[in-house]
Amino acid sequence: MKLPPSTLLALLLLTLTTHLSAEERPKLVKLETLTGKYADTQDTSYLITAYQRCSALYISTSAILESRSPKASTLYEESAGTAMAFSSLLAVAKNIESGGDTDYARALERNTIALEILVPSYAKWFNLNWLEYGSYFEDDKILSSELTTCQFLMDNPPSPPDKLK
Repeated sequence: MKLPPSTLLALLLLTLTTHLSAEERPKLVKLETLTGKYADTQDTSYLITAYQRCSALYISTSAILESRSPKASTLYEESAGTAMAFSSLLAVAKNIESGGDTDYARALERNTIALEILVPSYAKWFNLNWLEYGSYFEDDKILSSELTTCQFLMDNPPSPPDKLK
C-alpha cells in the first residue's frame, strides 16, 4: 500500500527541513524492546507503535535514497505504507476488543499524526550520523538493528484477530 501523495510529500518535506543542532540523537525506545514487550504481554499497543516507527524509518530511508537509488527509494516508500496499514489494522482490532473507534480512516489519520513526530526524529538521527560517521546508518549499530527489526516485522506480519477474519 502506498501512502497518499499529500501525506508522503508532507512527511518528506519534514524530513528534508529537519534542522540539525548540537542535540543528541532522538531518545527512542529500541524497536527490539517494543517487540519484546509485545511478546511478553500480547498488548498490541507495543506492536502498533513498532509498525508506526518502521513506517517513519522507511520514509526517512526513502528520502535519503531518492536521488541515489530511485527504485530502492520506491521500495522503502511502499514498505512505509504497508507498515502504516499494519499499524492501523492493529489499532482497529484493539479498538474492537475495547469497544472503541473502529473506523480505519481515523486510525490511519492518528498514525499519520504519529509519523509527523517520528519522521523528523529519524531524519535528524540520519543527518547526525552523516556528520559523525560519513554514512546515514551503515556505521550505527542501533539504527542498523532498527532496520533489521523492521524487516523482521514486515516479513512476519501480525495475524488478524478473529474478529477481523
